Amino acid sequence: MEKQLKNLNKDMNQLLLKNIKVSSEEKDRILQGIQAKKRRKSPIGYYAALVAAAAIICLFTLSQLDFLKKDPGMSDDDPPIVEPQEDEPAEVPEVVPEVEDNEPEVPVVDEKDYTTSPTLYMDESGAFKLKTWRDFKQGIGIGDSMQEVLDIYGEPNERFENDVNPDSEIFKYHNQMLDSLTIIFTEGEEPKIESINAFYKYNPIEPLSFPAEWNGTILDLVSNFNVYGEMEILFFQKQDKLYNVKLLDKSNHQDEEEMKVAYDATELTLQEYLDRVIDKEYVPPTGEVADEDVPALVAYLVEKINKVYDDKGEELNWDYDDPADFEYIRPELRKYVSQPFTDGHLKEISNRFFRDGHGGMIPALNFDIRKTIIENTNSKIIISTIEIAGMDAPSTVYFTLVKEDDRWILGSWERIDVEKTPINITWEEYSAYHASWGEKLTLINEVTHDGEKIYVFTTPTASYVQAIEASTSIPIEAQEEWIPEDYRED
Repeated sequence: MEKQLKNLNKDMNQLLLKNIKVSSEEKDRILQGIQAKKRRKSPIGYYAALVAAAAIICLFTLSQLDFLKKDPGMSDDDPPIVEPQEDEPAEVPEVVPEVEDNEPEVPVVDEKDYTTSPTLYMDESGAFKLKTWRDFKQGIGIGDSMQEVLDIYGEPNERFENDVNPDSEIFKYHNQMLDSLTIIFTEGEEPKIESINAFYKYNPIEPLSFPAEWNGTILDLVSNFNVYGEMEILFFQKQDKLYNVKLLDKSNHQDEEEMKVAYDATELTLQEYLDRVIDKEYVPPTGEVADEDVPALVAYLVEKINKVYDDKGEELNWDYDDPADFEYIRPELRKYVSQPFTDGHLKEISNRFFRDGHGGMIPALNFDIRKTIIENTNSKIIISTIEIAGMDAPSTVYFTLVKEDDRWILGSWERIDVEKTPINITWEEYSAYHASWGEKLTLINEVTHDGEKIYVFTTPTASYVQAIEASTSIPIEAQEEWIPEDYRED
């Protein structure tokens, strides 16, 4: 046993442990473990046991390791064995547990996160981008690759060949915020976006859409606006309560000067443009209404009536076989319409509103073409306008507003057809009406035939000369003698 103890001392010296103080009891325990390993006849086991034992000793005697600084060398001298004093127990180093840092991590804000940007915006390069969902971080624009579109929006709802160019493809998307999104790509191995046409269910243009330093050109084309960027055009138009936004590659569209000449377009500043295209919440007046504010009040009430039919019809899937339930919508209509007119005329049209199609059931508002204030008091307002042949049956329309519970509501509307009261439209009114939906007319003659004033004109969309009666605005065939020689067909 004494020989084994000497060997143990020597081996521990070789392991840089000669200056560690180990009691005789601890050495006895080490030797017993070594004997157990030897009985298994494994030399590796001996040294494994020795190293393990030494490691255990080190853990409980870390305070003694300052010998590495004083005497890092090895020696064959037997280390002195120092027994611990009874009144001085061996010191065990205090283990200080690590304290976890529980401070919450501060998220890194991505300055280029477009999630909160408008649906239409301009990126860092000044290119227009459209998003089809506010949760998307980024939008798409002219020149983006097909793969970028797929990465952002995924597979389209529809994907088909372009009839105009069979070598290119068209994507179509639909979702809760979009009536439709159509993307036309260029041809080639790496298709890129050539044009985008999106019909949004809300206004996608916000003040943040354009950076303050933007210096493009905005043209007011009466029916729509064209915003020219460096390489592309944003085309914006309200249509049937949807908001139509297009992005067009400039190379595929008329340039600014041609547009100015063709449509007598007016240039707008950025602020003027935003003021016109961004919807502002309308607050109806409760007291007296100035004459110039009457058309807006009438438009507000008529729009609310339309919205009742549209929203409830969509909610309950009313159609030809399942027409509107008047009693269901009556409480909503009464918020904006008098009781007699609600239970009279509106009840009657409700029964066929979704059967016959509601076009023409609610009068058109052409106050920008003609408006006449007939009465305007603190309790009653009457204003008239005209409906023009084409989209509507020609007539004079009278709107009456009345007060109920200190608020203005629609008392009634009445149509007088042109057989009873001719509208006697002027050429300025008629041409302005067509310009309001993008068609420029050119008057080439004005004649009187059988006591009726006739306007003879041309349009860019028709190859023949047209004519209308001023009293009714109804189109008639242009007789050859009315047409100047320069416009006659050979």
